[in-house]
Amino acid sequence: MPFYKTLNFPFESEVIIWKITESDEDLKNDLDLSSKDKFIYNSMRSSDHRKGFLSSRKIIKEMGILTDDIYKDINGKPHLKNGKFLSITHSKEFSAVALSKKKVGIDIEIQQQKIKIKIIFYPPRLTCSGRNSPIRGVIKRINWFTFIGHY
Repeated sequence: MPFYKTLNFPFESEVIIWKITESDEDLKNDLDLSSKDKFIYNSMRSSDHRKGFLSSRKIIKEMGILTDDIYKDINGKPHLKNGKFLSITHSKEFSAVALSKKKVGIDIEIQQQKIKIKIIFYPPRLTCSGRNSPIRGVIKRINWFTFIGHY
């Protein structure tokens, strides 16, 4: 499995990043998609979006989360029934899932062949960005990183 990196933060927070190298069929192996997830998957036209969706489901499975425990609010943001906070993102090459006891947001964007990851915990109290980040160099090929957290 191409787990790329696991990052642990305060508040029993974890981020898992997956480098997408597999085909749709390879990613579907060992996944038992719910009827809702199958509907979402089948409605996606882009192979990149399907791979991002499937790889994020692989991460969720690795975190021990059942897809039945995830629901979306009216804005489409995923939530967990157990009260923990979840954020999911994917780009052409990577997908990532953040799980925390505190509100959390994660975003991966590709900008001119560079990857940008933002991880945000609410309420913000600490900001680490770019070259001043204490975890700079943790993830290769990522040239911009922001961490906003509450200590």
